Amino acid sequence: MLPPLRFQGIPLEKVWGGSRLREQFGKDVPAGKKIGELWEISDREGAETIVAEGPLKGRTLRQIMRERKADLLGRIPGSSFPLLVKWIDVEAPLSIQVHPDLEFLATRPDAGEPKTELWVFAQADERAAIIGGVKGGWPPDKQALAGEGFADLFERFSVRPGDFAAIEAGTAHALLPGMLLLEIQENSDTTYRLHDWGRDAAGTGRPLHPELAIPAVRPALRAIPASLQSRLGPGFPGGPEKTCVLRAGVPFESIALESARPFVLPAAPELPSVFCVLEGKGQLRFPDGSFPLRPGATLLLPAVRPPCRIEPQSPLRAVLSCALRV
Repeated sequence: MLPPLRFQGIPLEKVWGGSRLREQFGKDVPAGKKIGELWEISDREGAETIVAEGPLKGRTLRQIMRERKADLLGRIPGSSFPLLVKWIDVEAPLSIQVHPDLEFLATRPDAGEPKTELWVFAQADERAAIIGGVKGGWPPDKQALAGEGFADLFERFSVRPGDFAAIEAGTAHALLPGMLLLEIQENSDTTYRLHDWGRDAAGTGRPLHPELAIPAVRPALRAIPASLQSRLGPGFPGGPEKTCVLRAGVPFESIALESARPFVLPAAPELPSVFCVLEGKGQLRFPDGSFPLRPGATLLLPAVRPPCRIEPQSPLRAVLSCALRV
């Protein structure tokens, strides 16, 4: 049995990043840098998060995978942790991109890893929007992607604080300026860029990948934002007051939780999960310890773990995601 785990985040400077992670969440990231991503739970080669406290302090997620795999993963197979969890701060547009699905990679096995992801928007100002799919007439030629009318090829949606969107592998997508969000995704770092707002031609070392990106797009897919508040419904006995499903099915399942009263955190039998706080404060308690909860807090809950009780000090809203790639 393993206790819940909190890791030291890995900050990544990005040309599109900002300063919200330090200013709004109090994250320990470099001041004066454009920090676009903070990888909170990562088992990527060369970017393995390190346990921040407790009996396993100083161990990397990869080391725990090797030493306590059965407790950590339960019935999930494989040699790496299946989820990558990050907070993202967007002050300039990300590239319009696509991640491959398993069907695409079956024909191009050397082209990377599949990647489905979930976005939950903790903060969003009046500029905040996403690109979430393509319009008719796909595929385009490369000249159309580079031309002035490239935006007409894609669907654009405004977002507000508390919205969420599921980005299935094969969806053309981009984050636009003015937001701070949680991203939960498969353990993959494969991205094909369709358009990069001219940065690809500005000596930034950010190439485009039209030969992979265009055929990897699934034109029928859309990432349409929805409101958490409008979806939250009654919880269950002994659990949070309100819940709603954000994404269901392989490779991971996510629900939103909201409660001002204490509750026992639901556990998926023999499956690991992650718990991420969007709003509110409180404590996560287990038999041998506790963790403070505040906006931006991220915890890994091993497959074989002690019971965990959430004790809100103010109304708490969080996301619980369970790995299902079995």
